[in-house]
Amino acid sequence: MAFPRVIVAALSLSLAPAAWGADPVEPSPSELPPPSEPSSDLAYSASVSGHYGMLPDASSSLNPYGAGLGLRLGITLPVRIYFGLSYVHFFGGEPVRRANVVSWESEATIDQVEGWVGYQVSLDGVTLRPCLGVGAAYMQEETVVTDMQGGQERREPDAVGLVVSPALQLIFPIGGPSFLVEGRYSIVPEDVAEADALSIGVGFGVEI
Repeated sequence: MAFPRVIVAALSLSLAPAAWGADPVEPSPSELPPPSEPSSDLAYSASVSGHYGMLPDASSSLNPYGAGLGLRLGITLPVRIYFGLSYVHFFGGEPVRRANVVSWESEATIDQVEGWVGYQVSLDGVTLRPCLGVGAAYMQEETVVTDMQGGQERREPDAVGLVVSPALQLIFPIGGPSFLVEGRYSIVPEDVAEADALSIGVGFGVEI
């Protein structure tokens, strides 16, 4: 008979819109994974490094930089902002010797203490840390003047000035410690050094 088939078709059409318009089943809050939160841990770091500094634009050969040793302590915030404090002692380049009516020999050393602020960028296998250092540079020079009779006079002038150093560090993890490479350009006043200094450093550091 056709009558039952008409009833079934009518029931199907009346129920279909309700099924089509039904809201999708959403998981309950207890079934959702917990939202990820940024790490709130601070990272502390320490490093020791060897440096070599030069004065590319100097007209004289007296270089108060030369080889040096440095120590740096730092802290990195969860937002990758870096703060640090460094000390580097440069032993100076080769002594400068001149002779005329009198002869003299000069050599100089320099110490730099700087506070740093920077930002860390993590790439594949290396961390880049561009940063800016501001602090003080202390230069100590020693000059020995010898006259024609063999008498000597020793002079030890010194100077202190502001130093500003843009720098870039490359940090390569090697297991627990890290291998560091740094390029630094130190802007210093003329009474500390005749020209601004360019230095390269390599060293090792740890982070906790």
